[in-house]
Amino acid sequence: AVAAVFGDQPASGVFISSKGHLLTCLNVLPASAREVKVRLAGGVGLTARVVKRYPRKNLALLQVPGDGYTCLPARDALPKVGTSVMAVGNTQSVHASSNQAAFHVGMVSGLIEPESEIDASGINRLIETDAGVNPGSFGGALVDLEGNLLGVLSAYYSERRWWGTAIPTAEIFEDLKADFERPSGNPGVPAVPSL
Repeated sequence: AVAAVFGDQPASGVFISSKGHLLTCLNVLPASAREVKVRLAGGVGLTARVVKRYPRKNLALLQVPGDGYTCLPARDALPKVGTSVMAVGNTQSVHASSNQAAFHVGMVSGLIEPESEIDASGINRLIETDAGVNPGSFGGALVDLEGNLLGVLSAYYSERRWWGTAIPTAEIFEDLKADFERPSGNPGVPAVPSL
């Protein structure tokens, strides 16, 4: 359910619908990109369309062609501090050498307010984790041990704490739900089911 994304830098994306919709961090995509290359586990390369940008959340919704993708159920509530988690992503471009994502185990070490120096005006809380969040994993998945998507791994961090963070799905759940349930004005971009 996690793919490599090749934008301004190698990054990751996480499938949130079986119809090929992925979430990733907006700041890993070229500013004017309408399409971006992705690579699925197993080495399959595809072109994803940028469906929607959420600039105040630093997230983008992508879609690859096809159907039947493995996706992760998104949680609409913040996890508790101490929850065991895994960070899953294209860490250090691991997709290029192994055709699969890297997994880093840890826990939720805090729920923090974004610091004023980062451009995250639409995010109230970040999930802080001691699971490995490294270059290439930005845009990947932070999941609990049941496989629920808790957040999208980000490059944000606290200069006081220096742990990895994820943008909680709870912070964007209502935006996504509204977009997924609203009929699309573009016949090539179907409404997204089952969040």
